Amino acid sequence: MIDVREQFPLNRELTLQIADQKQIRHPLDSSTQTPIVMTTDFMITIRRDAQVLHFARTVKPSDHLNTPRTIEKFEIEREYWVQRNVDWGIVTDQDLPSNVCRNIAFFHTFVHTDENTKLVAYELLEYLTTTNYRTLTEALSDFELYSGLERGEAFTAFKHLAASKKVQFDMSAKFSKSIKIADLTMNTPAKSQLRRVT
Repeated sequence: MIDVREQFPLNRELTLQIADQKQIRHPLDSSTQTPIVMTTDFMITIRRDAQVLHFARTVKPSDHLNTPRTIEKFEIEREYWVQRNVDWGIVTDQDLPSNVCRNIAFFHTFVHTDENTKLVAYELLEYLTTTNYRTLTEALSDFELYSGLERGEAFTAFKHLAASKKVQFDMSAKFSKSIKIADLTMNTPAKSQLRRVT
């Protein structure tokens, strides 16, 4: 695998054209009634032999697949990727192990966060790679004391690291803060990224 991008934005002009051609109401911002930028949950890029291949995947609970409006929006998305010769498909909770679904739901919203949390996250990442704690719980607690953070701030920073794949772990297992540090795979950023915003 080369890359996984989440909430991949679709070209709004093209989704508007597709919606018009298919006589489907394009999704609108509820407050302004302007067309929103549609997204596909995951854009996956892999290398297979000498080829680089792209796969677009939308994740949806299986009990949401039967509503007419959901099907209409899927049709816009499907046609968008058909026109680009990209393999598109829907992944449901029935296709994924339950722990994977829970972990994705738990960490996914922390991909985007404020700059200070990002910088705290980078500091935490360096801390995790240069200290010898047995469990994540122990490391987070001491990092908060070391950095003068409020209770829970270190875990928020960790969730950003996990969501942005700076820290990886077995997604098929139920996540717990008691996870062993040895079971984490960490990608340490450049030192220049570790300065804290105050």
